[in-house]
Amino acid sequence: MTPTQMESACNDVIASYKSMDLPYEKANITLVTPRGWKPPPKFPRGYLLQVKEDRSRLWHFPAVRVLAWLRSNNLLGAA
Repeated sequence: MTPTQMESACNDVIASYKSMDLPYEKANITLVTPRGWKPPPKFPRGYLLQVKEDRSRLWHFPAVRVLAWLRSNNLLGAA
């Protein structure tokens, strides 16, 4: 998944929470990572949901923090 796709996923879930009058700080995205994946420095901490048969992992991350990490590392185009 590219940083732009991650940004889009984060923005979509945050918008969904806002439209339902839920606290958008609680919005989460789910990412699949390969076996042995190490998060980059200062990447938000997530919750491991599942280890799949091919040994990839399904993680749950806070959308607001992932979006902040993307922006702080200048991984997004001009905003």
